[in-house]
Amino acid sequence: MSGSLEVVAAGESLPVSTVLSLSLDDADRIAVTSRRKLGHIALVESVEAFTRSNNLGPDALDPSLDSEWFRNAFESKRGSLKSALMDQGTIAGIGNIYSDEILFQSGIHPKTQIGRIRAEDLDRVFATLRSVLRKAIDRSITTEDLDNVPPKCWLLAQRTKGGRCPRCGELLQTTKVGGRTAYYCGSCQGG
Repeated sequence: MSGSLEVVAAGESLPVSTVLSLSLDDADRIAVTSRRKLGHIALVESVEAFTRSNNLGPDALDPSLDSEWFRNAFESKRGSLKSALMDQGTIAGIGNIYSDEILFQSGIHPKTQIGRIRAEDLDRVFATLRSVLRKAIDRSITTEDLDNVPPKCWLLAQRTKGGRCPRCGELLQTTKVGGRTAYYCGSCQGG
């Protein structure tokens, strides 16, 4: 959900938000940081066992997933597409802000019901999902630290009270979906 790994050279201070520090043979350390302290750290037997025991779906960037898998996984769901995107049991790795970004770039309102979405729209969402997550990783954009600035055409940097749509300049709107605040552009995403 949040946090990062940082290499800390021997003799340097650990970041303030360090939740775990591992010492390396050369006296450097690896710091696990998390300002929001929402995650947890544990040793596991295997990734597969952890995934099964926590009822997690495949990782959103799993290379074996394709748009056909995505359509099949989501066409049978009920409720809003935003809620389904954040359902870690279906597909793991998409939280609140990235679901907003994916829907913004796909031009879909966050309250759109899955039953009203066409197969080609789901294909577009899947392609957008992969593109957004890859670009966020490439730029080291984290949910707790936007110092690595998202592209100007992204909603993410404007996702605040008084934020404006990066496409049309309209004031962003908010709504509640699944108990979470969703930011969207009423003009570009309907509303």
